[in-house]
Amino acid sequence: CLFDTLGVMADNVGTAIGEGSLPGIYVPPILKYWNDIGRENPMDRTLLPLMECLGSITVVCGMNYQPWAVETFEMAMSTIEGCMMII
Repeated sequence: CLFDTLGVMADNVGTAIGEGSLPGIYVPPILKYWNDIGRENPMDRTLLPLMECLGSITVVCGMNYQPWAVETFEMAMSTIEGCMMII
């Protein structure tokens, strides 16, 4: 899975993948995918690897992840709420 690959890269390459404008290339498409799938089905099995990937990415990006921090938090809360409504 692409998300597993990105997560492993983040864990092993380290902060180099979070420098400068590089996160602006790969973070927005990941968040768009999460938004599209999460609204449709918050219990979708691809969301767990996606969230693991984002966890690794946010750690290595540090403050460079700040432009997407609020959106990520809001989508996480929305996903949790969607799951709770299904359960």
